[in-house]
Amino acid sequence: MRKLFYYVLIISVLSFMVFAACAKPASEPAPAPTPTPAPASDKPIELRFSAPHPEQAGLVKAWTIPWINDINEASGGKVNIKLFPAGTLAKGPDSYDAVVSGICDLTYANPEEIPGRFPLGDLTCMPMLYKDSAAGSKAMYETIEKYMADTEFKEVKVLATMSLVPSQFHSNQLVDEVADFKGLKIRSGGQMGAWIMESIQATPITISDTSEIYSSLERGLIDGVFFVPEGVLAFGFKDVTTHRTWVNMDTKTHYVAMNKQVWESLPADVKKVFEEHCGAEASYHYSSILQEALTGAGMGLMGYDKEVGNPGFTDLAPGEEAKLKEAIKTGVWDKWVEEMEKKGLPGQEALDYCLQLVEQYSAK
Repeated sequence: MRKLFYYVLIISVLSFMVFAACAKPASEPAPAPTPTPAPASDKPIELRFSAPHPEQAGLVKAWTIPWINDINEASGGKVNIKLFPAGTLAKGPDSYDAVVSGICDLTYANPEEIPGRFPLGDLTCMPMLYKDSAAGSKAMYETIEKYMADTEFKEVKVLATMSLVPSQFHSNQLVDEVADFKGLKIRSGGQMGAWIMESIQATPITISDTSEIYSSLERGLIDGVFFVPEGVLAFGFKDVTTHRTWVNMDTKTHYVAMNKQVWESLPADVKKVFEEHCGAEASYHYSSILQEALTGAGMGLMGYDKEVGNPGFTDLAPGEEAKLKEAIKTGVWDKWVEEMEKKGLPGQEALDYCLQLVEQYSAK
């Protein structure tokens, strides 16, 4: 019986060994799958900045380009703003709608280019508001934030403002008294310009396209133009004008805007970079750079006049500046306020607020 037990045990062991030898060897563990690479976190956010003017224009060369470069650098490669100058994406009057619709992500514009669209926004092209354009820019940014950002400009994110230096008068005859403007045919860019001409008893000639001013001066269709000296050089008006008068007339501010959805989609750290380069202080800083460049252009125009023998710049006669300011206040400021009040808009309040800030910031 014991022998039988041992035989059974031996057969069982041998059977197990044969089964094990014939069985399919266990496969080796499969290697872990290679994970799909995550999207590169260092890929920059591409943003398109549409500038209506060419690269050599002051607003682009001395404001927009330094601002773009500073943000691109400060973001550490997270943002890449690409400039599209000379209206390649949108012309001046189309800039606002272009940034709203997403044709571009960023732009600058002036409300005067779209008559009637931004009633309070026309404050940005009110004449004789400031002499220091950096102070004017900071004041205008805060005025927009207080009175317009959530109303007239609610479709965009207003980031900053860029103010031009005041315009001077350019013609072919001596003008050193307010009475000298009477009867002159002077270029007007819009409603505000028309009011200016009426205030000084000049005849407004509407020319909205800057490129047509040269030929209009050359052919005598207009007798003169209020323009910043840098533009007189850039557009060649220097060749068809001989006399210039320091009047500090047009004080025009452009706003810098971003598409609202683009702004809301930016990561918090990228928004922080923009916030550090936008707002009232940034408007003052970059407009100071612009002011310096445009002032230098004014000196260049003075040099040109001396070289070719033009009479060049002259000051208003004593007492005439105050007389001009009073004419503008009555004929433009008061008229604009009256128009705003008819529409139920706080025109006087916004104007007073802006003027108060201009005085405050001009004392810096």
